[in-house]
Amino acid sequence: MKIIGIISLYNPVSEYCRNIQKVSTMVDLLILIDDSEKCHREIIEKVLYDNVKYIWNGKNYGLSKSINRGITIALENGAEWIFVMDQDSYPENDIIAIYSEYIKNNLNKDIALIAPQYNYDRRKRKAKEGTKNIKFANLSGSLINVEALNEIGLYNERFVIDGLDVEWCLRARKKEYRLVECCKAVLHHCPGETRYLSICGKHVWGYGFSTPDRHYYQIKAALEINSTYKDFRNIIMLVAKIMKALLLYENRPLYIDMTKKAFCDYKKHQDI
Repeated sequence: MKIIGIISLYNPVSEYCRNIQKVSTMVDLLILIDDSEKCHREIIEKVLYDNVKYIWNGKNYGLSKSINRGITIALENGAEWIFVMDQDSYPENDIIAIYSEYIKNNLNKDIALIAPQYNYDRRKRKAKEGTKNIKFANLSGSLINVEALNEIGLYNERFVIDGLDVEWCLRARKKEYRLVECCKAVLHHCPGETRYLSICGKHVWGYGFSTPDRHYYQIKAALEINSTYKDFRNIIMLVAKIMKALLLYENRPLYIDMTKKAFCDYKKHQDI
């Protein structure tokens, strides 16, 4: 079984070499796709082993387009399963070996991808036995079944940075594929800055903070997904993100403007 990995890079720092090195020991070939405006080969030179291929796009094409380029290269190199990870994620155990063991012991024709548990500061997780079917999986840490990918298709390049994994999972489920979480596999994940709601100086609730630009992409992606799938969870997430920005973020007028811009740009696209 040939497993090829893809890590998307954007202005990488030397600390990410540890993540690259760890994944390189788990896969047959690791493809690094750099979307930065500047080539960062010198930063990651020390982890460019024989099975690591570095590709600099020369500009920021967006996450979905870069991942699709990596997938195309993986397919050209005979991948049977494709592992995708963010540059700032880190496998807390040998998740590829855990995935491989599951694949060896189960029928996989109806499985689109296998995902880990995601461990981060506001959502602590520990390895445990068992698996379960899930509705969605983050892009980072997912192992994609190439047989299923051939039917489901690549990631939708209309989603620049947010929503591409949600849309792909919905598309997979629509074609009656399953998404499986291996609870023993744990990925340290960095979904965004954590801020806290405090009462009397005590943190009572941690929440993810988005910059105005990221908020725009999140809202626009949720609108586009809802126009196709009418997914209830996606609608709840859309409302929650808007309310979070209005109630918890500073500079609320700017977030209101970015929300309006997302709605307007979505409508323009629908009218084309």
